Amino acid sequence: MHLAWHLPEQFPDAPELQALALRKGVGVYSLSSGAAHDYGGCDYSDRTVVLGFSSLDEHRIRAGIQGIADALADLTAMSRRSSVASAAALVVSSRRPTSASHRPSRSGRRPRH
Repeated sequence: MHLAWHLPEQFPDAPELQALALRKGVGVYSLSSGAAHDYGGCDYSDRTVVLGFSSLDEHRIRAGIQGIADALADLTAMSRRSSVASAAALVVSSRRPTSASHRPSRSGRRPRH
């Protein structure tokens, strides 16, 4: 048995989720890498992963789902850290003093050399 999961827009695309899950030891497959084929290039082919579970017991299914959740949480945490780092860099760069030759005079014009 298999389940096709159409990923929400805020999630990474299927190949990226496949790679993230694999790092957590969970095998999910994008349509393009799995045994499935989408005839006609449907809109959701890069947003769908296939979850196979027929040979897994309930404990392993739960562990796999938790692994996917952990992978998505890691991605969210990395994204937040990246956003915070970008914001911090922007704040730091806006506080850097400009050199006298680049600082506008009180009249609003740069000094002539």
